[in-house]
Amino acid sequence: MFMALVKIAISVALLWALFANVDAAAVLHQVAGARLELLVAALAALLALAVVQAYRWIVVLKAIGARLGLKAASLTVMIGLFFNQTLPSTIGGDAVRMWRAHKIGLDLARAVNGVMIDRLSALAALLLVAMVGLPKMHGLIGDTLAFWVIPAFILAGLAGFVVLMVLDRLPPRFMRWRAVAALGRLSADARRSLIDRRYGPAVIGLSLFIQVCVSSTVWLIATGLGLEVGWFDCLILVPPVMLISMVPLSIAGWGVREGAMVSAFGLVGLRAADALAMSIVFGLIVSLVGVPGGVIWALTRPKRAAATDDGSPAAPAVKPEAGRPAA
Repeated sequence: MFMALVKIAISVALLWALFANVDAAAVLHQVAGARLELLVAALAALLALAVVQAYRWIVVLKAIGARLGLKAASLTVMIGLFFNQTLPSTIGGDAVRMWRAHKIGLDLARAVNGVMIDRLSALAALLLVAMVGLPKMHGLIGDTLAFWVIPAFILAGLAGFVVLMVLDRLPPRFMRWRAVAALGRLSADARRSLIDRRYGPAVIGLSLFIQVCVSSTVWLIATGLGLEVGWFDCLILVPPVMLISMVPLSIAGWGVREGAMVSAFGLVGLRAADALAMSIVFGLIVSLVGVPGGVIWALTRPKRAAATDDGSPAAPAVKPEAGRPAA
């Protein structure tokens, strides 16, 4: 509870500081004049991406020897999106997703690892897109400390992935500790999901598609607000903003995301008030995307039969992988 209050306070303080340094009336005027049809299109695109994310999760689960139907996965992803907006952490919805996946038939180890790897695949795509955009960022910022923060983030992320991929190769004496053994299983599952040629290209490809679509929705919002922002600018600038907003300092990224958006789009000449309006509208649309998940959470309860979608008797939700005993 204390940490939740701290994060709320941080969000409020950051937003207050931003509004104190821009023309608030200009922000409101920009939002009021938005083209509603483009904002609705952005909302529809983000809702559709929930199904794409669900399919990516299904591929990850298949890679680690588990099975979940598209309907069950989609409903669970929607519920997770709702809790990402309402819990004091941008990853709170992932914990709910793990719990619900376990309740509808996945064993706990695969429920946890599947969600963690799904989240890691999104992070990998963010790092890849940010890496591709480095030359453009260097052209915008120059050889400054602000620029070198981005490669530092990317290198730290890549180093984390390298470490993750070899954790199960630690000496056997370390595997006697339960926490290390769990990390070892996560390491092996991550390799199957992200590197194995049967599943890795699909998982990373879907993650890249999602990131491109998220950047495109920001461009739709900018166009709807009448802002002169290019699609490629959004493709390059939005991933670093999303990386920064994932830092668990505020409620659902509010405040942190807005500050990062103002700084990033200022590099391409966008006024602070316009970038702030764009970020606030994006945040509100993301919040609306979570609303159906709240309704689903209120009206449904997880059932094991949800692991299949065809109405037939539920097959075992977990199909142990060859050579790996069921957890």
